[in-house]
Amino acid sequence: MSNHKSWTNDVTAGAIGAVIAFPIILNCGSIVSLPLGAHHATTGITAAFGATILVSLFRAICGGSPLHMVSPKSNYAAMIAALLALVATMPSFNTAFPSPDQRIAMLIAAGFLCTALAGSIQLALGIGGLGQFVKFIPYPVIAGFINGFAVILLLAQIPPMLGVKSWSQLHLLTVGSGKFHPGTAAFGITTCVLTVWIPRFDKRVQSAIAGLVIGTGCYWILVKSVPGIELGGVIGAIPPAVPVSPQFAHFSTLVSSPAFAGLAPELLSTALTLALIASLQSLLSISANDSVLGTRHNSNQELILQGAGNFFSGIMGGIPTGGSITVNRSVLESGGRGRISNLAYGVVLLAMMAGLGKIIGMIPVPVMAGVIVATTLGQTDEWSRTLLRLMSQQKRGQWSGELVINFCLVTTVAVMVVAFGVFPALIAGMVLAFIVFVRHSSQNVIRRTISGVHIRSRTSRPAASREALNLLAGQMAVIEVQGAIFFGSSDQLAQHLELSCKGIRIIIVDLKRATGIDSSGVVTLERIDKALTNAGCQLLLAHVAPDSPLQRSLCEMGFARVIQQGRALENLDLALSAAEELLLKDANSSIPDELEYPFEEFDILKGISSEDLACLSLLMVRIELPAGGLIVREGESSDSIFLLASGRVSVTRAISGRTIRFASYCPGICFGEIGMLTGRLRSADVRAETAVACWQLSGDTFRELSKSNPEMVQEMLKNISIGLADLVFSLSDMVKELEQ
Repeated sequence: MSNHKSWTNDVTAGAIGAVIAFPIILNCGSIVSLPLGAHHATTGITAAFGATILVSLFRAICGGSPLHMVSPKSNYAAMIAALLALVATMPSFNTAFPSPDQRIAMLIAAGFLCTALAGSIQLALGIGGLGQFVKFIPYPVIAGFINGFAVILLLAQIPPMLGVKSWSQLHLLTVGSGKFHPGTAAFGITTCVLTVWIPRFDKRVQSAIAGLVIGTGCYWILVKSVPGIELGGVIGAIPPAVPVSPQFAHFSTLVSSPAFAGLAPELLSTALTLALIASLQSLLSISANDSVLGTRHNSNQELILQGAGNFFSGIMGGIPTGGSITVNRSVLESGGRGRISNLAYGVVLLAMMAGLGKIIGMIPVPVMAGVIVATTLGQTDEWSRTLLRLMSQQKRGQWSGELVINFCLVTTVAVMVVAFGVFPALIAGMVLAFIVFVRHSSQNVIRRTISGVHIRSRTSRPAASREALNLLAGQMAVIEVQGAIFFGSSDQLAQHLELSCKGIRIIIVDLKRATGIDSSGVVTLERIDKALTNAGCQLLLAHVAPDSPLQRSLCEMGFARVIQQGRALENLDLALSAAEELLLKDANSSIPDELEYPFEEFDILKGISSEDLACLSLLMVRIELPAGGLIVREGESSDSIFLLASGRVSVTRAISGRTIRFASYCPGICFGEIGMLTGRLRSADVRAETAVACWQLSGDTFRELSKSNPEMVQEMLKNISIGLADLVFSLSDMVKELEQ
């Protein structure tokens, strides 16, 4: 019972969708036929019906999203009409096809071929897995095309709505020449106004259908009541016939003609633009369905289906179609949920075309033009209208740069479409969008610059080294970059680094937030490195992980020496530690890891007499471990203090399968004292980075000393407190800087 009900709902909803789509198809067919002349309107309408029927049945059979209703769209039709109008003016085309019938046939073939090419491009996008790529086309460019074709459509329909053939004849009327038909103009304007105003009274009524019915009814009442009245002609009956037929012969004639070389660029650019806009709008339509049905579409599969549909539509004599949000919404509200709705939709449209041909032919040309003008006014891009509304609500001085840039981009593309055609508009739109992209990408490549005074590594050093670093830290700087380092932003980075090197001996470029680097960026870094070296400044790179895409880019594009010389570090802490070592080495304050640190110079032992130090050394155990050896294990009891005599160790912890390094210790540092004093379990591993030697003071020995020599233990505790205070102070200063 449930299946029967679902099947019935789908059939009913599909039929309702066909009724809703009927005026849309009529409009689009009339738009396509404009360059052919009024007496060829039936050709365009037949092609529009045939395309919708063919693609709907194709989707019902081949699947895809559970529900996706298609129809022609006025902006698609306007693109085809603009192409045909342009081709019709080409001298090479008129020379190649001198007969009027030949020209009409080849113009029609050009429109069908463009549809097939657009479908092929959509197919290629889907097969190539570029369904997501379509969504990255700058929307202002798409909006410009939509608005440009809306203007073309209005310019083409206003004269027939007013009862004249062209704007030149309309101009003659304004200067008192030519013949004006007030009845025709009145019918066209009244139909247009009626179609615009009907939704304001009742949104349930389909304004286009109401405008056609009321306008056509009034037209024939007047024609029958007032003999000889001049109200304009009618579309003409559509003969019952199969709405599609193969176009291979016409395609062959057109492609093999000498005129094809001249029209091919316009043909291809229109097909590309059509494919991109149709793909994006259809994917948006499917997304709207997903939100209602709770489904999730496959973008690439949908592009393949839509591309195949438009390809077959073109070779069978149809115009472009795409997902229709209007028809989809109507079908969903009527209970349609499955592909049977597509089947019913196509079958009902086929029946309409076969049985209503004579009725369609009775629609007056000015009425049809008035409906098209009214619906076209609503087909302009909604986002563009929002931009205009925002600009009108603000004073000129309040307009943001982004608002002005988007408005100018949309307007430029629209004007280019109207004035010069699709191909120049496509080139101009993409170039301008690219310039805007470069401008945005290169604006903030430098996130901030941090002086070495405010940031230190997590490498613990003896007090003497820390004091030396306090004096030297101002000679180091960290420059954080963000976004892509490419030809549009690399020059800004170069200028900033060159200015920053004054008084600086080491610059660290932190690449953590860099999203990528191209060859221009690598060449710039390589050039900057040479310039900094000549200026007595050294360049280090942070966040260049081994075998990462960034490291491979540096090696493959000519800056391998920064890797080979060990100046590209895995993270910022390692880079800071390396920079600090370089500063200390240049100031002769560096303590080589392999040399034994004098026992009496450990910070924890300051202030203790030589006699007590001698006794203490006898109580401590010397430990020597190779690189990788484990000194302290996480979770063990804390009952020893370690004094690092030589080598370097790291404090690490395993978190979620990753080994995180918290700190490094240099010779002269003690560790483990906090755990021993608090009695807590060890919170991390301490492992030898290199071969190490250290002195171990056990907890038992320390407690015995606190009884036998409390003055010495008190001095050690005071030194531990001073070290902790220094650590807290430096961390507070660093956190304050990083939070800015």
